[in-house]
Amino acid sequence: GDSMQASMSSYLELSMIFFDEQQQHFKDRIQKLLNDNNPLQALREISSTQLPLWKSVRREFLSGLSSIGPKVAKDTVKEHLVRKKKRG
Repeated sequence: GDSMQASMSSYLELSMIFFDEQQQHFKDRIQKLLNDNNPLQALREISSTQLPLWKSVRREFLSGLSSIGPKVAKDTVKEHLVRKKKRG
């Protein structure tokens, strides 16, 4: 219903802002990678900063799902995992 639409709308808007910021950050890091000529160190550095951010986003998203009801949230997460497994 309406509350779910508002939540998803807000989530998508914030996700796009976050994505844009992360893309710029990533581009800056790639530029540094090319300048430093040490690709493995740069990739390690990028992943060490990106992983906690994405874990935070996932945690916030899942906590939002729990507000619509544990059964619905659990089913939604299960469906996501099944789709992910099918994609390989």
